[in-house]
Amino acid sequence: MALEALVGGFTVAAAARAAGVHRSAVHRWLKGKEEFARLLRQEQDLRRMEEAIQSQLLAVKAAEVLASGVNNGDLGASIAVLEIVGMLEPGTFDRFTQERKENEVKQ
Repeated sequence: MALEALVGGFTVAAAARAAGVHRSAVHRWLKGKEEFARLLRQEQDLRRMEEAIQSQLLAVKAAEVLASGVNNGDLGASIAVLEIVGMLEPGTFDRFTQERKENEVKQ
């Protein structure tokens, strides 16, 4: 229980409460039990890898949505892509969006 709490980002004191032990016990485990410390590092590394993979999957989905917009003739998506690849100056998409909103209000 303490290991999971530490991996989840809890403090030693909070991890100790979760495990029902005094915080000094968790400190002893971290300093004196190499297996506990090794498992903690392993679990933390695994958590970081999982988060990195999730971020990459979200980036792929975002790119697919953007590509779909470009393929469907969405001018905003096209401008965003051109900004990303450096063919338009940053802020072009924001200016385009603002102008479009202003034109909609006028109509």
